[in-house]
Amino acid sequence: METSLLDAKYLCIEMKVSSSGNKIKSLYLSKLKTKLLDKPWCAVALPFVLTKRQFAYYISQRSIARRISLLTLTSQRWYVTLHKEKRYPLDSSTSKSHGPGKEEARRPPRDLDTTLEKQESARGTIKDFIGFNANGDAEALRKAMKGLGTDEDTIMKILTSRSNYQRQQIGVAFKTLFGRDLVDDLKSELTGKLEKVIIALMTPSNLYDAYELRHAIKGAGTDENVLIEILASRTPVEISHIKKVYREEYERELEDSITGDTSGYFQRMLVVLVQANRDPDSKVNDALVEKDAQDLFQAGELKWGTDEEKFITILGTRSIAHLRKTFDKYMTISGYQIEESICRETCGNLENLLLAIVKSVRSVPAYLAETLHNAVKGAGTDDSTLVRVMVSRSEIDLLDIRKEYRKNFGKSLHQAIRGDTSGDYRNTLLLVCGGDDE
Repeated sequence: METSLLDAKYLCIEMKVSSSGNKIKSLYLSKLKTKLLDKPWCAVALPFVLTKRQFAYYISQRSIARRISLLTLTSQRWYVTLHKEKRYPLDSSTSKSHGPGKEEARRPPRDLDTTLEKQESARGTIKDFIGFNANGDAEALRKAMKGLGTDEDTIMKILTSRSNYQRQQIGVAFKTLFGRDLVDDLKSELTGKLEKVIIALMTPSNLYDAYELRHAIKGAGTDENVLIEILASRTPVEISHIKKVYREEYERELEDSITGDTSGYFQRMLVVLVQANRDPDSKVNDALVEKDAQDLFQAGELKWGTDEEKFITILGTRSIAHLRKTFDKYMTISGYQIEESICRETCGNLENLLLAIVKSVRSVPAYLAETLHNAVKGAGTDDSTLVRVMVSRSEIDLLDIRKEYRKNFGKSLHQAIRGDTSGDYRNTLLLVCGGDDE
């Protein structure tokens, strides 16, 4: 007899199969519970539980011998995988992985169905690597860093072709095999800008935005551009998650950190965004669209001075669909684009924040493409912004950002990076970029 375990979302069958895989001795149908994954007996999914894509993904994670056994059983109309250990130990335990610096980040369990759906709809350049082997990658990385010299090429190629989730698995495998922390070893072997982008790639994705906000706020001075970029372009769901992670990792509220380092209407607009209470997209109320457009016109162009509160309330709480129609109506009423009025009526950080919100409402990829363009144009390069946008959007919408960059700036993002960076740092960013749109 041989037992097997496969985590499936809806139904599981406890069963024993003969060594030949041709005869099912017993069946027991039950609902899947979390505790089930901790038990050493056999659980397999019915054919209708897993889609072809999910089944192919599971196949790719198994050894050749186990694939043969699995396919033998599937010929009997059962999806079975023959292995004696859990494939995804991080999904059923609270594991820690080192992000930048000394702080540790906890990764939440990752649901396979949810992940596959996200990857299918995502427009990122980096996806799960088919045929992924955490132990094999860990061994290759150890070999690349062991002894005199460092094989940067191997490090770059492995870490830019694995999803963030897979990188965390490599980190766990690295420590299991060698008793060493992968991030610490990478920091000791790499330097400068290459180190910065590689460590950014190794940071758990659920922590990355919170980490960037924390380091934009703490210490002497505040990097307002980081606050603007992240809070203006993230959805209410994403901001709620950032707040939760920020609270858990740094033991204080994000809002408190922001109010302690900012002031005035700029602070008030940030606080509104941090509430993550923007109206959900639904059927747009045309009467309210007309009223909001009139209110914005009255608060700016037709007023001596500016009623900043009206801009803050409307831009910070109305739904995306509503705001897009409001901007069109504003143009009809005033003869100006809303961006023109914001530039005339406000200044400084508040102006930059309001413009970022408007641009994100129109198109987040277009806004981030402009952010990247500003990071590389002119003398010098804003490497922090370049790395942050490239890494944070690599599994979300970097393909769309590339498209907007090519459309709006007359050259591909790939060419812009190639012309403004150099060495292994450039090569890593180009691998993350994923292709040239020229």
